[in-house]
Amino acid sequence: LPLAQIPPGGGGGGSFQYSGGVGNIIAAALETKGLIDQANILVNFRETLELIAALAWLFSIAMAIGAVAVFGHYKQGLYLLLGPPLFFYMITTTIPTDGTKAIFGDREIADSTEQQKNILTWIRSIQNEQGTVNISFFFGVFDSIITEVVQGIVGLLLDEENRADLRFVAREHVLGHVLRANTGDSELNNLVLAYNTGVCGDLISNILSQASVNDNVRITIKDTSGADALSNKVLNNEWNVKSVTLSPSLISYLISLKSVEGGDVIPYENQYDQTPVSCSQIWAFTRVALTSHARTVFNAESLQVIENANSSIPMDEVLEDVRDFLVDGVNNNSGGSGGGATNSNQEIYEIVAAHIYKNMLTNSNGSALQNQIHSRSPINSA
Repeated sequence: LPLAQIPPGGGGGGSFQYSGGVGNIIAAALETKGLIDQANILVNFRETLELIAALAWLFSIAMAIGAVAVFGHYKQGLYLLLGPPLFFYMITTTIPTDGTKAIFGDREIADSTEQQKNILTWIRSIQNEQGTVNISFFFGVFDSIITEVVQGIVGLLLDEENRADLRFVAREHVLGHVLRANTGDSELNNLVLAYNTGVCGDLISNILSQASVNDNVRITIKDTSGADALSNKVLNNEWNVKSVTLSPSLISYLISLKSVEGGDVIPYENQYDQTPVSCSQIWAFTRVALTSHARTVFNAESLQVIENANSSIPMDEVLEDVRDFLVDGVNNNSGGSGGGATNSNQEIYEIVAAHIYKNMLTNSNGSALQNQIHSRSPINSA
């Protein structure tokens, strides 16, 4: 069920506010999913749980009568009396919550519950709905106490002088934003649509359908030779046939990219140029456009806005941490040795562009891509 459709499961929690939290935005999202599932169980299986509990209680009474008859006493009688009210208190006394907070020491990541809902929607664990759920009051109190103790200890250990806590929180925030970045640019969506549908879409489908598992081709972001060899095997020369005519609005968008790095591959001079281009050229245009968009995503000024313009955050160090993480991930995937930051800003932009493109394709089929021309896909501002 989406959050907004889960009805209250009871009450009695008083004025207590659930304040459970963890130090990582992904872990917080997983715990929030657990809270949603718990609320579903308390609502949808409540009657079943009550019947099972009643059956267990009747069995316990029978055992108690047997114990008294045989041994003359029943030492667990107190549990028999306390069990039912405790059980019903656990499943009927609830408190509302909108999710687990992302907390590191005494600092809470801004809008963390909203970011988690975006993550869960992104991985299709919940629908993109707003609302609260009702969880067990006992669980809420227990989790809140554990959170307060753990984060209190973390707060004592933080190196506040070097702003390590701010750096950690901002890094989580920025990394989540970068890894799940998408685009609201309608013309970029048009360009991706042109590459993945029509003539080019058919050629890409041929690659996927005709590629044999025996080819054993390893393709990575840094080494695309396997993909090039596979493309040449399947498509022969069709990939370079100039058979696609782009719309004037899309050509106008491409002309605006001629001044960015790599924009010299764009041949157009005016938007009404109807010269056909090949799928190979459209892919080159797409790479330029995605890399250009990645520059706006992985940018200190724009990311500072995400952190609510907090000037105390060491944003340069945060970006360096995120840069190292992304580059090391690519090196490890490519069988390389890793080794920290790259000397090329272009390389990091291409890595971010790859994530943007992957997210666009992961969250969209062909028709959804076309719908994005008119409506922006939700992205996480984490």
